[in-house]
Amino acid sequence: MLCVIGVSVLLLWLLNPSEQARAGAENAAEAKAAAREARERQQVEILRAFRGNVDIYLDASELKAGQPAFAGVKVPGFVPACGAKFIDVTNPANERWRINVEKIVACRIRKK
Repeated sequence: MLCVIGVSVLLLWLLNPSEQARAGAENAAEAKAAAREARERQQVEILRAFRGNVDIYLDASELKAGQPAFAGVKVPGFVPACGAKFIDVTNPANERWRINVEKIVACRIRKK
């Protein structure tokens, strides 16, 4: 008897398109919220990795030679653009760049 009731409820739900649409909209909203939270967590993690004055290496040869592409810079922000993740970089002379995070080979955090 319980099985018949369960099947009846399922059939009613399947036959009611407005209920399906509502459930689909709720699932889509939940998925969007989860994706937004994941992006925000990732941004926080990236900025934590670049806290303080840092040296940024964009190539393995720079790392081997100890000559960073960007030395003693601050990373005040994170900017998603064109489907990629960029960090804002400011040097002591107040020059600014945006660097694609995926191009970074290594980062050295300098002592204060």
